[in-house]
Amino acid sequence: MKTNSIRTLFKAISVMLAMSIVAGTVFSTAAQAQYRRRGLSNEGYRVARERGYSVGLDRGRDDADNHRSFDYNHSEHYRDGDSGYHSEYGSREAYRVAYREAFRNGYSTGYRQRSRGRWRR
Repeated sequence: MKTNSIRTLFKAISVMLAMSIVAGTVFSTAAQAQYRRRGLSNEGYRVARERGYSVGLDRGRDDADNHRSFDYNHSEHYRDGDSGYHSEYGSREAYRVAYREAFRNGYSTGYRQRSRGRWRR
């Protein structure tokens, strides 16, 4: 009887663990799936995110270092939003959306890193 209870408990824990792993995988790929539905490949999404964040980080740091106000909209890189785009990635507009989102995140981080404790105009 005790052996059956242990087996049942072990099975329940195994099922819960498997469901947790599946849920984590599904949620982590949800953003990528969203862009695939919009016509952007996984590679295009990755490139847009990496490039957008990196360029945004540099622009944010530069603006803070030069005492400019926080405004990612003034950056040509943000407005264009297609740096690094290749047609095999899929939709140019979906690439721009992913790039700009990552750019904003990078810009915010870079600006904050360099402007802590300083007067800004």
